[in-house]
Amino acid sequence: RSSDLKNQNAMFQQLIDKTKHEELQKQGRRRLSHKAIQGALLISLYREEPRFQPAYQFISLLTEIDNLLMHWRHNHSLFVHRMIGDKMGTGGSPGYRYLHDTIREDYRIFLDFFNLSSYMIPRWHAPKLSQEMKDKLAVHFTDPEEERRFAERRLAATKENE
Repeated sequence: RSSDLKNQNAMFQQLIDKTKHEELQKQGRRRLSHKAIQGALLISLYREEPRFQPAYQFISLLTEIDNLLMHWRHNHSLFVHRMIGDKMGTGGSPGYRYLHDTIREDYRIFLDFFNLSSYMIPRWHAPKLSQEMKDKLAVHFTDPEEERRFAERRLAATKENE
């Protein structure tokens, strides 16, 4: 239990301390820059804010694409194993063993986005945005019809996230 707490503390330190984050980048365990990770976390935490909704949807789509690629790799490795066993692959690769190894987490394209949930806190614990910040993040419309459509999309997105 105390080791879990130490690991969690170290994980949060990597989010805060740029030097620790850069060490993980050198090891290949982080791909996004320190600022990009913090920005993605902000977007995830405050995804109900209109300004962040498109970015959050984009992050979600990227992780879904990555997830589908992992499923495809898994299915492909099983297919290859069933068809050629442990023999060398048709392209000269080690075959099934190589394909099976590509299912590991470090082969994820958007690994940092997948790991965002590790840093999430319950939304009711998130600091409330000041009115000044909400005003800066607000979306301003000149067309009333566009504003109405936006409000409908926001309401639907809020219901979807509940």
